[in-house]
Amino acid sequence: MQVRLKDAERLANHADDLLNEAQAAADAAQPEKLQRALDAAKKDLNDKDFSLVAGAHDYLDRYNELSGRVPTVKQDREHRDLVAKIDAARTQLTPKVQAFNDAAAASNPSAPGASVITDVEAKSKELADALAPQLALINSTPEGAQWVKTQQDAMAKAGEAATRGKKGVAFLEGPVAAWREGLALQTAAKGKATPAEKEQSLLAAKEKLVSCATAAKTFADDKSISALAFTVPEGKPLTPTQLVGTCQKALKPVEVELKAAQKKLKKK
Repeated sequence: MQVRLKDAERLANHADDLLNEAQAAADAAQPEKLQRALDAAKKDLNDKDFSLVAGAHDYLDRYNELSGRVPTVKQDREHRDLVAKIDAARTQLTPKVQAFNDAAAASNPSAPGASVITDVEAKSKELADALAPQLALINSTPEGAQWVKTQQDAMAKAGEAATRGKKGVAFLEGPVAAWREGLALQTAAKGKATPAEKEQSLLAAKEKLVSCATAAKTFADDKSISALAFTVPEGKPLTPTQLVGTCQKALKPVEVELKAAQKKLKKK
């Protein structure tokens, strides 16, 4: 009997060590290690001499409690592994995200530049292409799905801004440029030596300003940019709607000066 009691004590110590190992594995979300420790502990608990251990039922209760945690520990492990994969995917995408964010931050709605717009579109496409293969993985958790939505919303917003920016570039290179050229031709007319030269300069100025007013009207009718103020070299920023009136106003003195120049030519 004494031998059996010693054997029971050995079994209890060994089972206690195994259950402690199982507890640590459960807390660390290590289901395989947890299951191995439980399987080994079960052999001790099933030994015929284990019934001689004082408080044997406490060991059994602890074993049963840890066995009941196995499914939860497996789920926890799977979730942790999934999160780790998502984090790795996001880390891999970080340079693309940063490059896109930097390009988008460099754009200026009031002074759009073709090269900046091209860069934003290129960086947006690079990010979208890199993100596409990872969508299913990253979208598999609420946090990942929210992160994806944030990136996609930013790209969509940048795409809309790029579209407006292209119109802005066309506005600056079209009617704004025509307005400035018209004013320059009007100024140049004042220094012409003959009425004929003055007339030619003023005719060219009138053509530019009429072109400005007509083209600006097209942009003013576009609600996506009609109220946007664009930076121009002279004066305060102008909206397409304001430029229509500005060109029409600039046209009046040009027409007056042109009539005067043509009147002098007729007298000759």
